[in-house]
Amino acid sequence: MNAIQSRREGLTHLALILATGGVSLVSTALVARVVGSRYSFWLDKTSLLLAFALGHILLWGLLWDGATFTTSRLLPGRRGLWRRMGFFSLGFWPFLLMAPAVYFVVQTANITLISLTLLDSVTQWRDSFFWALEGGLITWVTEHAFLVLAWETLYHSAWTIELGAVFLLFVIGRKPGLLASFFVSFILIFYLGRLIGLVTPVMGPGFFRPELFEYLNGSPSGMAMESIARLMAMDPADVTLNAALLGGVSAMPSLHIAMVGLTAYWLGVGNRKTTFFTVPWVLTVWASTVMLGWHYALDGAGGLLLAAGAIAMTSWMVRRWTAAALRLKPHQSVADPSHAFQARP
Repeated sequence: MNAIQSRREGLTHLALILATGGVSLVSTALVARVVGSRYSFWLDKTSLLLAFALGHILLWGLLWDGATFTTSRLLPGRRGLWRRMGFFSLGFWPFLLMAPAVYFVVQTANITLISLTLLDSVTQWRDSFFWALEGGLITWVTEHAFLVLAWETLYHSAWTIELGAVFLLFVIGRKPGLLASFFVSFILIFYLGRLIGLVTPVMGPGFFRPELFEYLNGSPSGMAMESIARLMAMDPADVTLNAALLGGVSAMPSLHIAMVGLTAYWLGVGNRKTTFFTVPWVLTVWASTVMLGWHYALDGAGGLLLAAGAIAMTSWMVRRWTAAALRLKPHQSVADPSHAFQARP
C-alpha cells in the first residue's frame, strides 16, 4: 500500500468520526432547543479535558517508544521492533482520530441539562422500579462491604485506565480502520446512552438509599455524590455547563460499563490475548459500581447491551462508509471493520 492510498484511507476514517460526532452533536442541540435547555458547542473545560486526554497518550507514547527503541538497540534480532511496535511510528493518526472523538464526548454534558429540564415535568425517577428488583441484593452488598478503598481506587481511576487501554489499542491495532471503529462506537455509546437516560432517569442506589452507604462518608465517592445531589436539586437554569460534566441522571445504562466493555472488545479485535486481562477488568469495574452505590447491577447489563449495539452500528457504518469512499459496491467491502483499512479501490 503506497503512502497516497494510506493517507486517503486515513482521511476516510477521520471523516467518518467527524460525521458521526457532528450528526450526534447537532441532533442533541436540536433536542435542547425543543425542550428549552441551554446548549454550548464548547464548554469552558473542553480545552482542559482535550489536553488531559491527549497529554496522557503523548506521555505513554514517549515512555513506550523509549523502551522499544532501547530494546531494539540492545537486543540482537530486534532491530525493526520500533517500526513494528512503536507508537510514533504510526505518525499523527492517533491524535487526529482521537482529538475530535474526545471533543464530541465532552459535549454530551449538555444532555445532563436536558435531563434536568425534563425531570418532574416530563419524566420521573425510576429508582423505585430498580430497587424493587435489586433491593435485597444491594442491601446484602452493603452489609458485606469490604476493601472499600480498593473499589474506590478502581472506580475513580477508570479514565486513567481507559486512556491506557486506548494507548494499547493504538500500539496493538495499528490500523486506522480499527482505531476509527473504536472511536465511532465510543462516540455512539455516550450519545445514545445519555439520550436513553432522558427517558430512564435513574439516580443509583447510593442516592436512593444513602443510609445504606454510610461507609462512603468522606470518601471520593461520598463527596462526589454530595456534589451531584446538590446539582440535581438545583434549578436547571442555575446549573453551569461545567457542573453538568458530573452527570448524575443517566445511571441506566451505565456508561462506565459500556465504556470499558467497548474498549475490551476492540482490544480483543486487535489481539485476542488481551481478553485474559480485559474481561476481569470489566467484571471488577461492574462490581465496583454496585459496591459504591453508583449503579444497580442491571445498569451494568444495560451498559454492555449499549456497547454491543454501538459495535453493531459501527460495523455497519464502517462497511458502508468505506465502500462509498473507495467507490466499491457494498457487497465488496470487508465484513470486519477492523480490516477496513486493507480494502482496495
